[in-house]
This record gives sequence, C-alpha cells and structure tokens, in this order.
Amino acid sequence: MVTPAEPGAFDADLAAQFGAGRSGLRIEDERLLTGQGRFIGDRPVAGELAAILVRSPHAHAEIRAINIAPARHLPGVVAIYTGADLARDGIGPFGHAAVIERPGGGPLAAPPRLPLAVGIVRHVGDPVVLVIALTPDQARDAAEAIEIDYDPRPAVIDLRAAVAPLAPVL
Repeated sequence: MVTPAEPGAFDADLAAQFGAGRSGLRIEDERLLTGQGRFIGDRPVAGELAAILVRSPHAHAEIRAINIAPARHLPGVVAIYTGADLARDGIGPFGHAAVIERPGGGPLAAPPRLPLAVGIVRHVGDPVVLVIALTPDQARDAAEAIEIDYDPRPAVIDLRAAVAPLAPVL
C-alpha cells in the first residue's frame, strides 16, 4: 500500500515506477536562452492568421458551459472552436508517436489526449477553446471575452496522494 507523503513532496522511487522524472538531452537550450534562437513568430508571412488557446485555470473541473457569443463578432475573429466542435467534425485524440516503457518493461500509461477538452478538464492549462483571428491582439481580445462555466472537482498534485485509496480519479 502506498502511504501519502507530505503534499508536494517529490518521491523519486514512485516517479520512476511510472516512468516519470527522467530528463532527456536538450540541445536547443543554449541558443534559445542566449537570444540566438529563431522562432516562427519572428518571421511573419503575408496573410497568416493568429491562434490563441483558452486554457483551464483548474486542475480538475467539469465544463458546464462555454459561451463564445461575446467573442464571435469581435474585430478580426475568423473562427472559434471548442472540443465539441472538433468532435462533431470527427477530430479525435492525438496519437502517441513515441513508444515509452516503464522501468521493468511495461508500457507507459497513455490515456487518450483530445486537442481541446470535452466535458472535463484534467490539469491546469488543459486547452478548452481555440480562437483564430487576423492578429495576435485580436485573438487575445476574443479569448478574453469567452465565458466558461466550470464546476471545480477534487484534484491531487502529489504522486503518492494520486495512488492512495479513494483518490480522485481523473
């Protein structure tokens, strides 16, 4: 049985059991952190559009309602998509390109990941709405006008607490 540690405490043994906590080699950091990086946003292309994601402020919540009406007719708005819109268009979960094994050989748990949340958010920053507009500022203005009604649910932020009996299941 797993016993809860102090909330927020990192347990390397438990993290390793789930295949987490292993760093990969990063070769891009030096150039990005020293101003030598090249970013797509630094090279605008005529006619390009801007996209902004509205993300969840909650670690776990039911999405009760999304009101895009206040944003729909703002200047420059081209389109607004919710997870329900994507589902209606047959756009499902992302595939998993990498095959990662747990220490010991078992497969890494890889639940389906939708491009935009449908019905529930499972982490802070979970994408909920995509706004496309003519400029980044117009996309941001529209994103800020969208109203989302969340019903927050219990969540855990500690690995031991997440596997404890009666832990919230996301």
